[in-house]
Amino acid sequence: MNKKCQFQLRCFGKQFLAASLALLGVGTALAVAPQVTDVTAAQRAGAKLVDIAYTLTGGTPACVVSASVSTNNGATYDLTATNFSGNGYGASVTPGAGKAIVWNAGADWDGHYSTQVWVKIAAQETSTNPLTFTLVTNINVDQGTNSIWAQPVFDGTNIAISVEMESKQIAVRRYDLNLNPVGLSAVVATTNDTAGENIADHKHVFQNNYHYLVFSISGSGDGGHLWLTKFDRNLTRVGIVQVVTNEPPTNDMLLFGDGEYLYVGKFYPEGQAAHKIYKYDGNLNFITNYIEGTTSNTHANADTAMYLDGNFYFVSPQYVGPNINEKYYRIVYDTNFNTVKTREIILQDTNKLGTVNGLSYYNGRFIVHYMKGSNEANPVGRAVYDAINWSSIQNETIISGSNHATHTIIVNNALYLGYTEQSPGFHSRLAKYTITETPTLALTATGIGYVGPVVVNTLGFSSIVSADYDGDGLADPGIYDEATGTWKVRLSTLQYALFVSTLNGLGGPGFTPVSADYDGDRKADPAVYQETTGKWIILPSVLNYIKMEPWILGAPGYSGMPADYDGDRKADPAIYERSRGDWQALLSSANYISVEEAGLLGGSNYWAVAGVYNADNFADPAVFDETTGDWEFLPSPTYNPALMFTNLLGVGGVAYIPVPADYDGDGLTDPAVRSATGNEWVVMLSDSGYILLSVTVSFE
Repeated sequence: MNKKCQFQLRCFGKQFLAASLALLGVGTALAVAPQVTDVTAAQRAGAKLVDIAYTLTGGTPACVVSASVSTNNGATYDLTATNFSGNGYGASVTPGAGKAIVWNAGADWDGHYSTQVWVKIAAQETSTNPLTFTLVTNINVDQGTNSIWAQPVFDGTNIAISVEMESKQIAVRRYDLNLNPVGLSAVVATTNDTAGENIADHKHVFQNNYHYLVFSISGSGDGGHLWLTKFDRNLTRVGIVQVVTNEPPTNDMLLFGDGEYLYVGKFYPEGQAAHKIYKYDGNLNFITNYIEGTTSNTHANADTAMYLDGNFYFVSPQYVGPNINEKYYRIVYDTNFNTVKTREIILQDTNKLGTVNGLSYYNGRFIVHYMKGSNEANPVGRAVYDAINWSSIQNETIISGSNHATHTIIVNNALYLGYTEQSPGFHSRLAKYTITETPTLALTATGIGYVGPVVVNTLGFSSIVSADYDGDGLADPGIYDEATGTWKVRLSTLQYALFVSTLNGLGGPGFTPVSADYDGDRKADPAVYQETTGKWIILPSVLNYIKMEPWILGAPGYSGMPADYDGDRKADPAIYERSRGDWQALLSSANYISVEEAGLLGGSNYWAVAGVYNADNFADPAVFDETTGDWEFLPSPTYNPALMFTNLLGVGGVAYIPVPADYDGDGLTDPAVRSATGNEWVVMLSDSGYILLSVTVSFE
């Protein structure tokens, strides 16, 4: 797209920073304030994504970079936009040119068109000062004579702490925020759940008004079975599922959530990895699994993980066992467990380190609680890190003696620490600390860059579903709302009356329409394509519109472009690669054999608009240039030379969406576009000598 970019820059100067530091007399001095320059932005062809690039300079080691969007030429930046990704977004962005951010405008602002979009990029560096932890109380929370593995969670009102009792049961008791008991202890898991096997380990989280616990059995020492349970706030069981069966080791497992899903981590040495991660929804339905901790990210178990701002943070030991571990690593993954930041040493101690089970976040800092020493039981250590680059802020021993397994939560400005004390016997403890900042004023330096105006169109070609659904030979104009999965079609056999339906759940977020006549009965079959998986779902009219999923074809970056490429009167599923112009089809006349043509036609800024343009019943590959409104065809059967028609319909470019179809019923595809901002359709009807016709088509 041709876009005129304008830039503004505002940064705090070094003199201001130095003066502020002198007045405060504390903190870590900031270097040159970060600067954001060379900001560019453009919508990606064929997608509802906006690519943003910029240069970050300054003496800072890393910044937190945020983005905000204006739809009124920069007057206000109040659009609710959260779907940003890329190496130039979020925490720990280091200086350099070509920093990239991708804004998923379709997710945040679907169904819009504007020439007044501006983007603001802000890079912030903050000096990070030590925290002061003040012990308020430390109480025994044994449930029975002895208990182990105390794990606190916050249920929105109280602290609920789970422990394993001498009777090999898991019990939970609630305490108010001052650690006064609330109600009685409740047993939530017993050997009745494990066919008589002793319960040996567990983890506990609270999410969306429910408790979730995962627990193992002792087995021969390495466990072998894992169960995941769900309880309401009154500690009444809602459900239980078995995660693994006869797959040791299962002790020292993980359990964490992202606000929607639950993740159970099983130590996975048999897979030459640290963990196999099992993903469940809130109703304990299994979703999928992942493998983490391979190759350059290898680590041991007896570790901790948490979710924050779209990423999973792991803190893990190099080894597990007395007198063998000297290192803790930090690893960052996205929500599909792709590596965001590779393994990095955050703590090293030649006097040895034990297990690490407590990880919390507080005001720009990660707080790690761990076992500090070479024995089975050790003193408790606390390390605090800057959340941007994980630089160490403080590290200290907070509890002496022989202890095990620290678990923490933070509620408001208080930290609650659960752990097991060994001396004598085993006892569960729960400590409360208040947290204060020293000083409470954080020193920041911010660089801001702007770019605009940017043309953003999230109406999208994917919203068009014009096809001959009623079998009269005339294409029926239609649109599709991806957000709701609603189809709206004006049927020609009913004098273009409006038909509205969700088609029993065909489509929805992530699915784009690919309707065509796949069964050869002269009626278009409603169909959708999921780009992330390559899944095709169709409702064949000859089968009374029974849902089918016949093909996996496609991947991210590919648009669906079905058409009758082999001339057998059946549409062939096909895809078009938007950046290079590659085409691939499954030909129905050849038992759906795959045919690929790399770099055939199109590429960046082009939409695929294949159709029968030359009366031989074979679909011709064709593209529409969204920047100019030009059309280009490869007419069958020779597919050479390419035919170019400059601004074919007299209108086009980013303000129009291509909607070609056979609107006049003569068997030829009619070039057509629809206004992105209204209901204007411009069509060149082939049976009328391709005279331009402008009509208004509403779907309200």
